[in-house]
Amino acid sequence: MTGSQTITQAVGDGRVKRTQKTGADTAAAVTLVPFIVNQAIIKAVDYAIYVGDSAGQTMPLGVGEAWALDIIDLNTLYFKNYTAGANGVIQVIGI
Repeated sequence: MTGSQTITQAVGDGRVKRTQKTGADTAAAVTLVPFIVNQAIIKAVDYAIYVGDSAGQTMPLGVGEAWALDIIDLNTLYFKNYTAGANGVIQVIGI
């Protein structure tokens, strides 16, 4: 399937991985390299953000809100500012 990715089994090495990235008015991937985790928590730190994939970011994530995600390549998760000029920070931790 073009534009999507299916992971059919648990992956990763069991070690905790984390990353933090500052948003912009244009969408960017959470990581630039494959970053596959079994479980992840993403959180908007100081400004709200929109989250989605490379085709569109339409799901709002408010300040202090967190989402739990299962088996995901964070390289396919994109985000951008909810409000232009308000560069939100996203934090991710996963195993």
